[in-house]
Amino acid sequence: ALPLAPGSAPAVLPAPEDNAAWQPQRRVLVIDDDAQVREGMLHLLRDWGCLCDAASTVDEALVLAQNTRPDLVISDYRLGEQRTGIEAIAVLRALVGGVLPGLLITGDTAPDRLREATASGIPLLHKPVSTSQLYRALAAALPKNG
Repeated sequence: ALPLAPGSAPAVLPAPEDNAAWQPQRRVLVIDDDAQVREGMLHLLRDWGCLCDAASTVDEALVLAQNTRPDLVISDYRLGEQRTGIEAIAVLRALVGGVLPGLLITGDTAPDRLREATASGIPLLHKPVSTSQLYRALAAALPKNG
């Protein structure tokens, strides 16, 4: 652990410059079994104006989506209980009965896993994901008409 230097970083990370594509107040559901990753993602997305929910499992994500339909799902590829983000996004799409954009994030480099992720048709981001990469992927995945 390192101490924080006073005034070394802005309190709020600004969204990248192409704000014409960005529409705040979009509801994003984040699924990741790592609590620190979830919290970091929520902090960034909220700074960008998103309304966020977070789940550590597919089952938690289903409960959240039943209560409030997300506009987009961001899921880690590997989730607990031998489940994947591909599976999570598929069951959420079945639940909402319509189009539900999704993004997968992975640090996995196994060729079989990468082929499976690519074959799903869900955009895949590789860790470490920069804020500008994430922003561009969100802007591309979300419908422009809000």
